[in-house]
Amino acid sequence: MQNWKGHCRILVCLVFSLLKSTPALAELQYVPSRPLTGIVVVLHGCLQSAESMALGTDMNSAADRNGWLVLYPQVPVGSNPVNCWNWYDSKNQSTASGQLKEIADLVLRTQRQYKLKHKPVFITGISSGGGTAAGAISCYPSLFKAAAIHSGPVYGSAQNPSDGTLALKNGPPMPLPQRPCQPDKTSTSILVIQGLQDKVVHPDHGLRMMIDFGSAFKTVPNRENAKLISISSDSNRMVWKQGTQSLELVENDKLGHAWAIKKDDPLKGHLPFFAVSSIASTELIEAFFKEHSR
Repeated sequence: MQNWKGHCRILVCLVFSLLKSTPALAELQYVPSRPLTGIVVVLHGCLQSAESMALGTDMNSAADRNGWLVLYPQVPVGSNPVNCWNWYDSKNQSTASGQLKEIADLVLRTQRQYKLKHKPVFITGISSGGGTAAGAISCYPSLFKAAAIHSGPVYGSAQNPSDGTLALKNGPPMPLPQRPCQPDKTSTSILVIQGLQDKVVHPDHGLRMMIDFGSAFKTVPNRENAKLISISSDSNRMVWKQGTQSLELVENDKLGHAWAIKKDDPLKGHLPFFAVSSIASTELIEAFFKEHSR
């Protein structure tokens, strides 16, 4: 399996690795030139790719600072006409088969290859990648230490394409459909970043995700019982904790369906679904993963 190491930053350094056991799935892999302390899985969204996520998020710089091996899985070729993870397909919502299993298998292989079995694994993704990340921590609760879900739909809020369209437009249905995995059984700490001007994934998915993962809390998360922290002129962080698990929702009043980047990052603003903002998503996610790395 090929990877790129150290301080390589330009797009020509991104090399696809084909997975032998699942030839339809590809990934980019970044290995920093320092001792490895964990694994970060980064899932792209619709109309994106592993390469654009690597370039746009600059998660490789975070990897250099923290010793993280970064995996950028690529949606299987031909599985979706606009390069989405098929989060709305019931086949991809369980551990039996499908995209969640492929991602989990990738993590397990990487752990064996680099002898990282006892190191923490983190996962993040945007849009369909965010919904897939929510499914991954719901179905593999012991595999992931922390997750950051960006502008993504609630796990299993749809189980076919037409219901998926409705869930994205109107928010998650009440009640949610019966699902193979139980989000409230995970002890994974979860950060959700949601723009309130999102016209692709209804902003209600953010709070509903907190309720979904925190439904076993002594007090189920809601806006009234959250610890509220202002992090910028147009962004608030809501925090709920029980034991070692932390659920955090960052809402930005002006952000649409995009990964938030700093104003001094103009190149990334030309990539699909990256936008300048008062917050920087990668910085928030890096800090969250570091906090929950022990």
